[in-house]
Amino acid sequence: MLDPVYEGDLTLQKPVIITSHAPHSERDIQRRIPAGAINFISAQHTMALCWLTGDGSVQTRYLTGPQGFITATGTGRQLTISLSGKEHLPHLLTGDSVGGILLDCSGQRRLRLDGIVQNIDQSRLVINIEDAATNRSKYVQTHSVEPGPEPDGLPYFETGTFLDNGISRWIKKADTFFVISQQSCKITRVPRTCMSHRGGESGFVKLDRQRLTIPDYPGNGLTGSLDNYLANPLGTLLFTDFDGNQQLQLHGTVSLDLEPSGEEQDHEDQDKASTGPVWHFDVDTWSIEPLAFPLQYDAS
Repeated sequence: MLDPVYEGDLTLQKPVIITSHAPHSERDIQRRIPAGAINFISAQHTMALCWLTGDGSVQTRYLTGPQGFITATGTGRQLTISLSGKEHLPHLLTGDSVGGILLDCSGQRRLRLDGIVQNIDQSRLVINIEDAATNRSKYVQTHSVEPGPEPDGLPYFETGTFLDNGISRWIKKADTFFVISQQSCKITRVPRTCMSHRGGESGFVKLDRQRLTIPDYPGNGLTGSLDNYLANPLGTLLFTDFDGNQQLQLHGTVSLDLEPSGEEQDHEDQDKASTGPVWHFDVDTWSIEPLAFPLQYDAS
């Protein structure tokens, strides 16, 4: 939401951070989905979604489906997501605040949304839009997806604390993931979740045991996420694996390094990383679950 002032906002807008890293201005954010994004939405196979449950825990899921499973009204004030019944959306209730991103890797375009759940049942999720912002990013990695084959065997669910070799390889080869942070309104003290996207060449996320180290390249996303972590360091990351038809959630704690040393940066990333902060994510718990609708990278 635009009007309330949230704790953490603009904290990082200091000389140490370059101005191209600044958050969207109010003219970039609208109270409805822009008319030019209506067709964009219906063409997508995916949407990342996040919300805060009644017990204060953060949940995030990567929703997948055939083109047209997400639609927006002509006014841009409402979004409907068709559900297959395979989605796992724990404790998501009518009236809850949600955040989300639709990411078009083939066109390097993304749409960020915030809204309130108007209705949810086994067949659909309806969200009343409170604000939306669309933009392009040079750090959206270029590839597109298409429907994939149904996986063999039963759906795969697992949780744990230690990052084994398989999860570590998943993280290290990732070129895209989603960042979920929390905000609290200074006036009402009502918390909400916020989602942003991070992208880079495969391997841009470094991993040492339970700690991820991520360079925040200029233009890679809003400083809002890092601002939020200064006020509340608890964070959640969301990764996807189309080859394995699964998604990975990481829950942990974020720490920021506003003036990273050269030792923390690979030579090939030196110029990009030196212009922004490096942040660390220490993993406490993780969970893996299947995608509701299988996808694969477009081979054409």
